[in-house]
Amino acid sequence: MEECIIKIIEDKYALEMGLRIIMETAERKALPEEVFLPTFNDSLIEETFVATLEKVAGKKYK
Repeated sequence: MEECIIKIIEDKYALEMGLRIIMETAERKALPEEVFLPTFNDSLIEETFVATLEKVAGKKYK
C-alpha cells in the first residue's frame, strides 16, 4: 500500500513539473534537453507527455 501511495505522489510531482515544462516549451518553441524531462511510473503518461512537448514545439526528439 505504501509503495502505491509513493508512486502516486511521485507522479503528481512529475506532472506538476511537466506542466511547467510544457508552458516553457510553448513560450520558447524549443524542446528541452531530454535529461531535464521528468520520469513517470506509468509509461503511457510518459509517452503522452513527450508527444505533447513535440506537438507544442513543432519539433521531434531524435
